[in-house]
Amino acid sequence: MPTRPPELLYAVDERPPPGRLALLGLQYAVLIGIYLIFVVMVARAAMAPAQVIQDLVGLGFIAVAIGAFVQAYRGSLFGSGYLAPPVFSAIYVGPAIMAAEAGGLPAVAGLTIFAGLTEAVLSRLLLRFRVIFHPMIAGFTVLVVGFQLGLVGLAKALDIAEEGTSVYWAHVSVAPVTLAIAVGFSIWGKRVLRLLSILFGVIAGLAAAYAAGLIDAATIAPVGAAPWFALPNPSFLSYSLAAPLLPAFIAAGFAATLRTMGVITTAQKINDADWKRPDLANIKKAVLGDSIGTLTAGALGCPGTCVGPSLVGVSSATGATSRAIAFMAAASLRPLPSCPRSPPPSSACRPRSPEAFLSSPPPS
Repeated sequence: MPTRPPELLYAVDERPPPGRLALLGLQYAVLIGIYLIFVVMVARAAMAPAQVIQDLVGLGFIAVAIGAFVQAYRGSLFGSGYLAPPVFSAIYVGPAIMAAEAGGLPAVAGLTIFAGLTEAVLSRLLLRFRVIFHPMIAGFTVLVVGFQLGLVGLAKALDIAEEGTSVYWAHVSVAPVTLAIAVGFSIWGKRVLRLLSILFGVIAGLAAAYAAGLIDAATIAPVGAAPWFALPNPSFLSYSLAAPLLPAFIAAGFAATLRTMGVITTAQKINDADWKRPDLANIKKAVLGDSIGTLTAGALGCPGTCVGPSLVGVSSATGATSRAIAFMAAASLRPLPSCPRSPPPSSACRPRSPEAFLSSPPPS
């Protein structure tokens, strides 16, 4: 039986009060939604029309909502029972972009399903081949993926692509404001301020971007003109397999398995003051739950998902690791596909409309 760490405000099986639970769920929904930029990147690589990208983003919300529920579920076959929601992962971005360029969105969907099946098979082999699936290897995989995301994050935060333009310094100035608020509240904030430190950082960043002129009326206008309610249209969905890319997606499924092992091991350690070694039986169920998330994403035409190390890090920083937060996040994500007034995710704030972002050609 795990020993509750005293520093946690809400442990894994504790339920925050309804108001705080709703806000914590919203915070995780916002953080998960940020990773939908990977869906946009892959769709642009496939030269998909703007309306298809909008529908795909809506289906992506559904995919991660289902994945968050599955991973927080504590079943006999799947689900870790921890606050470790999945996000659209950098592990799958490279292979998915290659698939998009080779065979369009049908190849992305088909090969993502194949990767999910690969991870499901590997989940059945964890206990038998535990020497191969060692936690140290899993931790190294998480480290490498973290470096990859860190490089992308630095490029976006420093706005390297816009260096020399009139908005360069305004854009760079927004990044430290966002970081300072999030880090400051997570370290020195009390109770609610600490619990919602990341959400406050995002709000502060948006306010700073608006004050700096990076978000203007032209950016917001298309959102206001969209209907309040419209379901995403899945009619574009189709599936194919590009055989030359199968090894890349096998490797991605293997990397996702190792990453899930590392992240869930971290979640176990956070929630047990007397932690000594990973619970492989729980990790086995977590990997199968992660594969269900990827299978769902592929079935909905999206690139693969994987449990997010950064989100487990947020739970450690805020002291709220209750799995009820994952269920609330899933409930918060579920209505978003039906609301086109939700702005599409973008890599950065720009003085241009979402339509211009979505319809612009993909970068070389």
